Amino acid sequence: MHCVSGKHSVMMVSFCQGALLLSLAAAMAVYADMKVDCGPDFVTLMWTESRPQADTSLLRLGNCFPTSFSAGEAYFYVDLTDCNFRRLVTGDALVYSNDLTYVASADSYNLAFTHPVVCAYDRPKDWYATIYDPVFKTYSLGDLQFNIGLMNDDFSGPAESTRFPLGSIIPIMGECGAGDPSALAAAS
Repeated sequence: MHCVSGKHSVMMVSFCQGALLLSLAAAMAVYADMKVDCGPDFVTLMWTESRPQADTSLLRLGNCFPTSFSAGEAYFYVDLTDCNFRRLVTGDALVYSNDLTYVASADSYNLAFTHPVVCAYDRPKDWYATIYDPVFKTYSLGDLQFNIGLMNDDFSGPAESTRFPLGSIIPIMGECGAGDPSALAAAS
């Protein structure tokens, strides 16, 4: 590729830079192969690298190191609850995503890179987030009074308005009042 400098417009320079980046990305893709297997609650990933100078121990899946690696391969076997997988829940799907990254050492000729890793599953009809499934049972010996209120930013008093800008943090105070402090108990 030849990009001439001089009197050409900024648009031509931007095009040349974009073409160079695409060329580098395409060259990197030629040197490696990634195979992902999405199990019911785990992921296996095999990265095969053909460049002898690439150090596969520097690959990371999220924050996890390879389960095993050799001169040309890195293998990951991880649970979907590990390695900082992100979960996206839609009406009919559960999508788990993460990033495979290569952190190049200072003396390496290889560039750092990131590749997305995504596993999508059909959402079971009876699936719900575990946050809504309490692992304890509460019981009471008397009446309980629950109060909730909107607070100002420093929680020093009630909010002056019930209007908040879109995307802002809304401070909420919640309390449970009972005549006897031991009236509210939790059993696991």
